[in-house]
Amino acid sequence: MRELLPGERVDHFRIVRKMGSDATTIRYEAQHEGIAQPVVMLRVLNEGGDQKQFELEAFLHAKRGASPRMFDMGRTADGTMYTVHEFIPELH
Repeated sequence: MRELLPGERVDHFRIVRKMGSDATTIRYEAQHEGIAQPVVMLRVLNEGGDQKQFELEAFLHAKRGASPRMFDMGRTADGTMYTVHEFIPELH
């Protein structure tokens, strides 16, 4: 998946800015367009990233109730996996 630009949408999330990346994911600050939860962190599987590792990390993260909390997961229009997490400014 190519990098997302500010203003682009992934489902009901509008990209605000790229926060960083690693071998598996690209992290974005995003805003939910329909509810009071204004800011979230969106993790998108990086091109060449290991999908099974991404799924395992998402599962383990949700299972242990780690902070930041995971709210949602899905696929972009091109089928790329993503997860949505609570945005905690102090951590970013």
